[in-house]
Amino acid sequence: MSRHHLHIPLLYPTDSARRMPVAAVVDAWNLRRQVMASSGKPRHATVDGLIGALRPYGFEIKEVYFSLATEPAQRGNGRKKQSTRFVDALNKNQAAKARWERDPRARVLDGRLADRSDEGKIDDGQPAEKMVDVLCAVEICRLAVAIRDGLHQARGIISVSRDMDIIPAYRFAEEIGVPVWVAARDGVQWRYDDHRWLLLDEEALAASVDLRVKPHGHQLRMIIAQTCFTDTLQTMDIDYVDETTHRIMLNGPEGSLGSMPADRLSGRALRGRQVDLWPVGVDLGRGRNDLPRVVYDVSRRGLPISLDTAVVSRWLDETSIEVRLGPKRRRLRVPPGFLLPGMSVMVHLDASSGLRYVGSLDPRPSVPGVWQRKSVTTVQVTEPSGFCSSRGFVEADGQPIELEHPGQENVERGARFPAFLTNPRSDRGYGSAMSIGSQLPQLPT
Repeated sequence: MSRHHLHIPLLYPTDSARRMPVAAVVDAWNLRRQVMASSGKPRHATVDGLIGALRPYGFEIKEVYFSLATEPAQRGNGRKKQSTRFVDALNKNQAAKARWERDPRARVLDGRLADRSDEGKIDDGQPAEKMVDVLCAVEICRLAVAIRDGLHQARGIISVSRDMDIIPAYRFAEEIGVPVWVAARDGVQWRYDDHRWLLLDEEALAASVDLRVKPHGHQLRMIIAQTCFTDTLQTMDIDYVDETTHRIMLNGPEGSLGSMPADRLSGRALRGRQVDLWPVGVDLGRGRNDLPRVVYDVSRRGLPISLDTAVVSRWLDETSIEVRLGPKRRRLRVPPGFLLPGMSVMVHLDASSGLRYVGSLDPRPSVPGVWQRKSVTTVQVTEPSGFCSSRGFVEADGQPIELEHPGQENVERGARFPAFLTNPRSDRGYGSAMSIGSQLPQLPT
């Protein structure tokens, strides 16, 4: 179908003209945990990384406020010796603060860090952040007033956090006419009654921390999935011992990640030590779509029977696909983006947790236009249907697209959404995409 038949308006000459200027308020440790769950690498975000991560979604970040526990919660308490875990966490946070403060576009909101090493039953004695979510909420309210009064160059706010305690601040900003989008890797899309939302795909999370190490995200998942089906002895490097789970974390060939019980290894688990191990299963982590790790052991056990191969049929919503597993069709939770119909994926079947996604077994096929180099881009509606699907075009290159968008949105001609590709060619002869966030502001005329 030609662009003429879609009555596509003239595109803006540059990407920057289509982006909304925003200020970002970041719960830094919350985002760090999301990056860890997605890439296996615990890193703090950078200013340039966040700017690059949000540009495909239609935003241009002008200023970033990082909220992080950079000060001890208890001072001058000579009776309590600070734990090594607490000191290490505080030092890392203070080092991150020093890096951010070298950038004039960054501000740090200083929270407190509490040592809970003597409270082992609470999160295994992990240090706890204090004041961080309240600092985010207060800053969002301050920014909203400044934007409303024309004292800030931004026109809206991005909050990078999954914390529901900040919702009253979002509501306040919206009440005074300042839009707020809440960005996270999952969960925020179900809170559309409380705030606008954006889902950060695995590419955006990697970009937010300026992660240039390959592979990561879906590419790393594919290596891990393929390794699970490899019944061969592998040489792995010890990375560190997780004190919470009592497991040894491993790095392998081609960037793959693994783990094994600490009590299965003879000798000391020293960082960098190489050990020959057999793949015996998969560790899916704590969260629903955490990055998996291959489970290794010193003894060969054969391929795990809990793993199987399924084929992608279609996308059902932002984080769910339908797969063919033998004669049945099943719903499978997955990270947004990347997967396309016809691709084979590895799944884990368990009586208690059900069907879970491990990773793709196939590389992503070639796709048209901007989708080949971007996992997310903006789509503009030209023919709203009044339901959950409308016709439109990709703003970056003009290709026609069928867009599935949130049913609760009031979609009119000119409505804009960040979206990811769900099918490069549908039955109508052109591609289909799904929104990965709430509606964006319309372009000025």
